[in-house]
Amino acid sequence: MIVKTEIIIDKDIRISNFLREFSEVFPYLKIEVSKKGVDYSHDYRDFKLFEISTKRKPEGFKISGDMKVTELEAIFWDKLGLQISVYRKTGSSMIETTLTNQWTLSHQNNKSKEIFFVN
Repeated sequence: MIVKTEIIIDKDIRISNFLREFSEVFPYLKIEVSKKGVDYSHDYRDFKLFEISTKRKPEGFKISGDMKVTELEAIFWDKLGLQISVYRKTGSSMIETTLTNQWTLSHQNNKSKEIFFVN
């Protein structure tokens, strides 16, 4: 079994595929994509990320576990003009990672996994 460790954002990736891949790579995290205050993670899942980009020439990039949440937020804004929010499972709740946004995605995921299995 091949374990995926990075996500490639390119012109063909749909929001639904991105959300699925993010959940596969980081099963204890959740990500939401928004544009100008509108959440595109639910009602617009069939759109491609490049289709909803506010950038004239959107650019692709890779997401890996060694990226900090702040870096991920910045790259989504710089390359696509989109806002994202990352949430971490804590027990049966999801909390936004604003207080720990300097942690890497892998660290966030691992901490959440530890808490999840303790409860």
